[in-house]
Amino acid sequence: MPRLYWRPARGFAARPAEFKVDWVVLHYTAGSHPGDLNWLARSPRPACPSAHFYVCPKGDVYQLVRLENAAFHAGITWSRPYTWRWRRWRALRPNERSVGIEISNPGPPYGFTDEQYRALAFLLPPLLARFGVPLQTLPDPWRGCDPGVSREHGGDAYSLDELDGFRGLLAHGNLHYSKTDPGLLFDWDRVRALEAVASPPAFATYVIWRGDPTLIPSEGVPYP
Repeated sequence: MPRLYWRPARGFAARPAEFKVDWVVLHYTAGSHPGDLNWLARSPRPACPSAHFYVCPKGDVYQLVRLENAAFHAGITWSRPYTWRWRRWRALRPNERSVGIEISNPGPPYGFTDEQYRALAFLLPPLLARFGVPLQTLPDPWRGCDPGVSREHGGDAYSLDELDGFRGLLAHGNLHYSKTDPGLLFDWDRVRALEAVASPPAFATYVIWRGDPTLIPSEGVPYP
């Protein structure tokens, strides 16, 4: 069983009531632990990138943002206001419609650890069940995750309509034309083989259903 910690991040906003969670978006950090965890938790404003969960190489899981809030993991950071791309992402509102999971990994040619896959197997089914999101991916979850394929202006991996009508697991590369994480080395088949759950296991009663971690972090910061 992964050890679960609460580590509050600075970057989040209230999730508007009119938005439901449609996606769980998987990322890699392109860094190493614990520096990438500190970066997610302590990035200065105004950017304040964050995620709801962070998975360490050894499989420990940190929750950084409460699930009722939107983390800053999949939003607009690359486009000037009122351009066509800005309008596209304003229509999608990916942060408001998703839960973000950052997996500690420096990127290719490095793969992911068995402990990280076990942590995802522990976390994803009850997390998806919490929001009634199917345990499924797009037909080709690797599309958009190949750094060797140039996707410049107009090169989004999936269209607005394809994304807007989908509920399930996404790669950051599926959403964002300049991102490729979690990369071609991420084993989506292993994730898709997980079994959905109808009710949460014991850990999710705290982390996901009530929003309280099973462990108070070593910093001694109580859950707000």
